[in-house]
Amino acid sequence: MDGLNWSPEKARPNSGERNITERGLLTERVQMASIMAEHEWLVDHHVEAEKHSGRWIAILEGKIIADGKGFEQAYKKAEAKRPGTTPLVIYIPTRSEELLIL
Repeated sequence: MDGLNWSPEKARPNSGERNITERGLLTERVQMASIMAEHEWLVDHHVEAEKHSGRWIAILEGKIIADGKGFEQAYKKAEAKRPGTTPLVIYIPTRSEELLIL
């Protein structure tokens, strides 16, 4: 889309595209709600997460389902355990890394 020639009519999808867009948006909202719940769990269970300091963890449905040295390793382990799901994959810093962040 050319930013100089933008108009609402050009941005509006036809009816077939709208259904796909709405379903995609719904899926995105469900995934965001799930990720927000996993983040809340992480805040509430930081002591458990700290056992994995210096590693990446995958959280799904209120549980750490996988960990790894890198993002990809943790994600692939989680995907193997729970295909078709979207876990929250996050790095847990070491104590010295936390001090650097502050």
